[in-house]
Amino acid sequence: MKHFNGNFPCVIDTETTGFDPRKFDIVSVCCLPLDPDTLEIHRKLPPLDLAIAPARPENVDFDAIRVQRQNNEYGQADDICFVKERLTYYMTSGLDPHFASGYFIEWFEKLNLKPGKKIIPIAHNWPFDREHLIEWLGYKAFDYIFCPYYRDTMMMTLMDNDVAEWHGEPFPYQKHTLTSLCTATGIKR
Repeated sequence: MKHFNGNFPCVIDTETTGFDPRKFDIVSVCCLPLDPDTLEIHRKLPPLDLAIAPARPENVDFDAIRVQRQNNEYGQADDICFVKERLTYYMTSGLDPHFASGYFIEWFEKLNLKPGKKIIPIAHNWPFDREHLIEWLGYKAFDYIFCPYYRDTMMMTLMDNDVAEWHGEPFPYQKHTLTSLCTATGIKR
């Protein structure tokens, strides 16, 4: 797409151990490159899917994780046993956070973008992911990788509801979770 100006679209999602990035850690990050012309999954570039050991496991907020996980395929919060099982996996099998950040930078550089070009993030609630990514990567690395012109599906649902209200129409999105968005648009998760 010409308006991407050579920057590269990637769908991005993170899982964290809580809401506050200064206290909690990313334990999973996934970047799925899209073809800039079609916005379909890029067939030649590999996705990035990292499991990361939490740097501060003592700060895990189980209630916050359950709330985050409300976007699962069933549209409900996972039980605490599932959450503890996933955290055990990240703690025992996840990469060291510093090693993982270096791996992330290497993956980005293998995209072979032109100098100064970056990833255009496509996410659901990008401000949340962005703050955790900055805390994990550091601002300099974050700015090296990510373009500030993101696309956010949560903001899209809010704007669509605003437009509907301005026109006196019913809200197209009753909730703003990713599961609700997929259900409303007929997209299978």
